[in-house]
Amino acid sequence: MSRSPGDWRVPAICVADTRAALGALGAGWRRGFSLPLVVVAGSNGKTTVKEMIASIFSAAAGEARRLATQGNLNNDVGLPITLLRLDRQHQFAVVELGINRPGEAQLLARIAGPTIALVNNAQREHQAFMVTLEAVALEHASVIHALPPDGTAVFPADDPYAGIWRVAATGNRILDFALRRPGVDSDAVVQGTIADSGALRIETPDGALDVSLRALGEHNAHNALAAAAAALAAGVSLDAVRRGLQAFEPVNGRLQVKIASAAPLAGAMVIDDTYNANPDSMRAAIDVLAARVAPRVFVMGDMGEVGDDGPAFHREVGAYARERQLDALYAIGDASRAACTAFGSHAYHFDSVEALVSALLSKDAVAPERAAGATILVKGSRFMRMERVVQAGSRMLLALAQWLQSDASYLRVINYLTFRAVMATITALLIGLVCGPAVIRKLTALKMGQAVRKDGPQTHWVKSGTPTMGGVLILIGIAVSTLLWGDLTNRFIWIVMLVTFGFGVIGWVDDYRKVVYKDPRGMSSREKYFWQSVIGLFAAVYLAFSVSEANNSRVFELFMAWVHSGFSIGLPARADLALPFLKAISYPLGVWGFIALTYFVIVGSSNAVNLTDGLDGLVIMPVVLVGAALGVFAYVMGSAVYSKYLLFPHIPGAGELLIFCSAMGGAGLAFLWYNTYPAQVFMGDVGALALGGALGTTAVIVRQEIVLFIMGGVFVAETVSVMLQVTWFRYTKKRYGEGRRIFKMAPLHHHFELSGWKETQVVVRFWIITLMLCLFGLSTLKLR
Repeated sequence: MSRSPGDWRVPAICVADTRAALGALGAGWRRGFSLPLVVVAGSNGKTTVKEMIASIFSAAAGEARRLATQGNLNNDVGLPITLLRLDRQHQFAVVELGINRPGEAQLLARIAGPTIALVNNAQREHQAFMVTLEAVALEHASVIHALPPDGTAVFPADDPYAGIWRVAATGNRILDFALRRPGVDSDAVVQGTIADSGALRIETPDGALDVSLRALGEHNAHNALAAAAAALAAGVSLDAVRRGLQAFEPVNGRLQVKIASAAPLAGAMVIDDTYNANPDSMRAAIDVLAARVAPRVFVMGDMGEVGDDGPAFHREVGAYARERQLDALYAIGDASRAACTAFGSHAYHFDSVEALVSALLSKDAVAPERAAGATILVKGSRFMRMERVVQAGSRMLLALAQWLQSDASYLRVINYLTFRAVMATITALLIGLVCGPAVIRKLTALKMGQAVRKDGPQTHWVKSGTPTMGGVLILIGIAVSTLLWGDLTNRFIWIVMLVTFGFGVIGWVDDYRKVVYKDPRGMSSREKYFWQSVIGLFAAVYLAFSVSEANNSRVFELFMAWVHSGFSIGLPARADLALPFLKAISYPLGVWGFIALTYFVIVGSSNAVNLTDGLDGLVIMPVVLVGAALGVFAYVMGSAVYSKYLLFPHIPGAGELLIFCSAMGGAGLAFLWYNTYPAQVFMGDVGALALGGALGTTAVIVRQEIVLFIMGGVFVAETVSVMLQVTWFRYTKKRYGEGRRIFKMAPLHHHFELSGWKETQVVVRFWIITLMLCLFGLSTLKLR
């Protein structure tokens, strides 16, 4: 503090300037660490480059072993706070410097103590304070002056002001970079080329690599080169650079791609570039939009801190949008009127966000029949809060809720994922409880009675004729509840539904043959396995690319890039096999490894749950418990905030699986009402195969295959007991002439029955074991 109150009774340190003292404290703490520290400066793209470098460092050493600026902590207060987070586990650090007045870059660079200084560009920023581009370039050169003698300067070789930075780096190592363009030669150390497929090829002194970026635009290819050069200067391997760049996701408000669900724009691509704006970043955004197919709508807000040239800058943006032949310009803010005038016809100015959004959601903006191919890019300076437009166009709303909200604002609670999850549980539960008696009566009338195997426990013979195929009741509850409360534009919802109901059809055929033909064995194992494999492999191939991308168009692009590369491109770090408790370590699977593991998990889980379904109520409660735990993982993985805090990979869209898991839990509990001992209805293969496939698919999406193995320990034990029993029986029969058994009977629950346990004892004890295993699995969220 700068002064002490007279009645202050606790120890305090009084300083002349608290901000200067905080900076000195951060600088002093930083000097205690000898790790590579990258400082990112420049006019545009700083946050994107910083996050790309952070992603590369995470791929190289694990997220827990790298430090990066969080949020907007990039000024003389935020930077020291960031540096004070340094500890002995960190191997790399990257910090962003934000400036808005002359001399600030020098101050911040001295606090940071960089070993690598990256200047991304010099463009028209803060024109109210730095009136010329040369002044901007000289300001950024201050970070290079702060380097030690063995430090490295990284900057674009093709920037008009590269000469200023090259002089500033005299005596330091220089690692410049450039994006190669047709007809333009470059002698930059790190060079990049954009292929026709959109993939970026990066050539370095250590070799070359190919990367499929999620970030749109040529300027993001430039950003990726900058990040790669800085990471290589820090001693990172090319493989880590590749995996880190492929895992990078656009930062909130920086060319983030979303899909609109609000009618009549449903299916349109909404590009969120609302974080900030200046004349050059506006032009870059227009270039991104111009590369899309028509219709292309540019939604802009005012640019701030542009000084006396503000009107001219806004006219420049409007004229450039017209030059790039965009289809329409929607604008808000007084200064943006100049942009509308320059754009000419099909430019519309609005006095409020509400009026702009209303116009966008009218059929006049984009015809409903063309919405699926339309692109809307939204951009403006921070003070304009243009994200409000994005939220209106891409929010996840049920059509009924959206209609009701126009007059009942309190119904906005339906937007919240947790609220919809609770409602999905209640809806599925009520459907099951209400429809259960009718389903049981119908199954009885159709004589869908269970045929009991004569080689099973004699206590089960009395169950012969009990209605089976009750899994249909569960599937009805899941389907209706998920369709009512889920976001139907979410790709993960549909793939898990496809697997669930695809396996359900296989189980239905199996049950039908058992009942109609009175054959307890149903479908042959070979036929059942074939159809499971068809569905499982389809899901595995789709998920290999879907988990790695944010929307279906990018899924297809990544798949084609993989094909064109000769099946050599790998997957980003988020697709690696996660190891519980060791979050800094993951195992890269590659495309083929991911497909193989996913196929095994989905098909294996389906059969494991099916083998467990042998006693009244035995299988459904473990399914509910494991599904609920996976729902928690889905919520964490789908949240950019929680996944980052808990050191898990962020998987956009995965959070919506909480709705599916909740619906499965509600439907399962309703079924248990009628399936508890003595059961009024059996699940049948139609339910068991479907629910097992659902658990496996969900676990793959949230990258928790090993945790599923732990939480589903009962399913695993039942499956292993069958495998051991069959293997030992065949081995002893071949060696001794008679088959011998390890267990009194397999699966394992029959062994305990024949050992004297009552059926209800087996069931409840298996429930308790599953609950304990699920709690252990959930502990991996935090323990590491």
